[in-house]
Amino acid sequence: MKTEKRDSAENYQKATEAYPYIYQIEITENCNLKCPACYRTHREGYKSETITLDLINKIVDNGYLVNTPYTELQMSGEPLLVRHIDRIIKKIKSVDVMIGMSTNGSIVTDQAINTINTLDCLTISTDSFIQEHYERSRFPQKFDKFKHNLEIILNKINPKSLVYIQLLKTQYTDEFEESVKRLKDFLSSHNLDKPNVFIRHVDDCFDNMINGTNNNVDSEICINPFTSASIKADGTIVPCCYDFSKRIPLGNLHKQTLSEIWEGRAYTRLRESFINNDRHEMCKECPYKSPMKMMYIFSNDLIKHKMRLMK
Repeated sequence: MKTEKRDSAENYQKATEAYPYIYQIEITENCNLKCPACYRTHREGYKSETITLDLINKIVDNGYLVNTPYTELQMSGEPLLVRHIDRIIKKIKSVDVMIGMSTNGSIVTDQAINTINTLDCLTISTDSFIQEHYERSRFPQKFDKFKHNLEIILNKINPKSLVYIQLLKTQYTDEFEESVKRLKDFLSSHNLDKPNVFIRHVDDCFDNMINGTNNNVDSEICINPFTSASIKADGTIVPCCYDFSKRIPLGNLHKQTLSEIWEGRAYTRLRESFINNDRHEMCKECPYKSPMKMMYIFSNDLIKHKMRLMK
């Protein structure tokens, strides 16, 4: 069995070219909400970072996105708080990379709407569409305000953009179906159930991490260390979106090239940990096993949407 796993992992590695798929580029850790499940809420004196234009230029100009057809400007934080976000999007799009972003739906200024309309994909994260649950998890935003903002965004967004309204399922299992129903009713009653708007849900991995629970994930090899990387706002490379608090730092683009990091000892050790079934504690906690698979799903949905527009 171990030989089969090693062969599988080594095949992934052989297929990988000079640079990984850049899974996400986090452009800020700063946020205007204080959600109880957020790691910043539980860390005293935490200093949020925002990515510099110099680092964005380095990522693009050095060809680090060569294997990346689609990336997301997110991990933690609210991207629409970044003043130079339009310049970031323009720079990345200059090398024909499609861009997605996640927002908490609290900012609906003209500038924010203009920014959203340059995206290929937008995720609006609501957790729940039941007032009590929403206001508990998205503190201090009020549910009525969120619904008002959601209506503005969906009325003004470019129909060429793919839109996900994202709910959490695990945290609100008993009420999840009711939450979906209320969201669908809201979209229908406000004429917002458009062909580019979809409802999706994800497991509440962040809550599990903070509470220290173990999801008893099996030993399946994760593809992320062999195919992809995420870039934190301070330039730190981490394996995936699950490592938003930098528990597995693999290098920093302010000090090293991407090749040096990708081929370096830290990445090698991480890959070997999966080959030898001796994974990092964070990887044992992760409910997704291979978060990169979600990005493939997003890319697939986005390509299908663009094909529909061409008909």
